[in-house]
Amino acid sequence: YVITRSLIMQYKFTAFSVFSFLSKFSCYFFVYYSQWLCFKHAYARTCFLFKNTVFIRFFILYFFIYAKKHKYPTSGKTPMKEAIKVTLDAIPSLLLIIIVIGGIVGGIFTATEGAGICVLYCLILSICYRSITVKSFMKILVSSACTSGIILFLISASSAMSFVMAYSGIPAAISTGIMSISTNKYVILLLMNIILMVVGMFMDITPAILIFTPIFLPIAQSLGMTDIQFGVMLIFNMCLGNITPPVG
Repeated sequence: YVITRSLIMQYKFTAFSVFSFLSKFSCYFFVYYSQWLCFKHAYARTCFLFKNTVFIRFFILYFFIYAKKHKYPTSGKTPMKEAIKVTLDAIPSLLLIIIVIGGIVGGIFTATEGAGICVLYCLILSICYRSITVKSFMKILVSSACTSGIILFLISASSAMSFVMAYSGIPAAISTGIMSISTNKYVILLLMNIILMVVGMFMDITPAILIFTPIFLPIAQSLGMTDIQFGVMLIFNMCLGNITPPVG
């Protein structure tokens, strides 16, 4: 309350902008606090579930107040007959989640193959719903080819850079430099989080993963982190960086 009042009075911020800042700050705090819990107690599933639950609740509260401030219209109460009709119409689309996740968890296909199954299923639904034409389908193919070319170029360039870095011993030098800063593993973990988030603010996620995984994974393993914990930490920081200016 004191921080909010001082910001409003001294810097003439609106109450909503202050709340927005505090809610985002709280989200970041709980994210890194849950990572610390996972790192300390190794209760990975419980801690990440706690993090996601808190994260979602803060966003729900933030969006609710934002919608109230800007007076977004509501859809009103939906009649039961219309709700049942909409639910039945949505069942084929909702089955996509069950098919993909069920197939991956059940070992029927891999995650990469699941992406192909997802595209094929969506194409079949689009034809059944008559929401796609031959002309729009050709535009989709051209757009996906351009996007795939960009991604492949980024991956090839980052792979070449990773090879050069590994050959020149840069990852080992960076690891040694970070480990020499402090002997406290929590300080090193905080530095890794900050570096990954800053990198995510300026680089695409795919090449950043290929470049920085060989650098930070040995450090994380030496500190007692599992590969899964490090992977979640890496991806989450990259995503936070991508939604933060200048890229976000």
